Amino acid sequence: MAGSYDKALVDAAVANDLDDILRCLTRNDNPNNQGLYGNTALLWAARHGNVEMMEDLIGNGANISLANNSGEEPLHATLSKHHVDAARLLLKNGAAITVDDLKMATKSATGKKIKFDKGDTFTLWSIRTGNEDLIDLALSYDKNFDKQNDLKQTALMLAAEKGQHHTVSKLLKKGADFTFESGSGETPLILAVKNGNSLQKRYQDIILELVQYGADID
Repeated sequence: MAGSYDKALVDAAVANDLDDILRCLTRNDNPNNQGLYGNTALLWAARHGNVEMMEDLIGNGANISLANNSGEEPLHATLSKHHVDAARLLLKNGAAITVDDLKMATKSATGKKIKFDKGDTFTLWSIRTGNEDLIDLALSYDKNFDKQNDLKQTALMLAAEKGQHHTVSKLLKKGADFTFESGSGETPLILAVKNGNSLQKRYQDIILELVQYGADID
């Protein structure tokens, strides 16, 4: 049964007040109590990207996968807001990213809407955001960098197409296959040549590095 002070815990998280959170936890408030619309204190902490607050809540038994009435979980919130350290904490504590998680994060992201293609992996999704910290997190989490989405895109193809030289370099160093072709028959090298021009150094660098690794335009 929820304790009498549970509402105070959620309210403290809404206000992003760590001191109040600690007071509530000290008196054994239920960390999994759900407030308005089913939001938990951990979900609010995730929205704020408050890693210290999240650590305290998780350490006191907060459920990292408990969703609100709309199906939003703490991991969805961290990805939507691009709170990389908060997302890393949840992954470290056992949260698992699924395609549905990425779809939810895409729909609820603030600012420019992030494109999502069916079958996107965490790495593909992160490349679409253009956030290098998110990309690094995805690269440390995903194990199969060559997995293709339903359009037969790989992470290396998308990074080359978008001119993300640092990401291309990281993928090549991790052994990403530069010979894979998209649904339209385009390799990462072809995509870099097609989308860049002679005045865009980042595409020049991508083309040069792919060729150095052995990529061939034919």
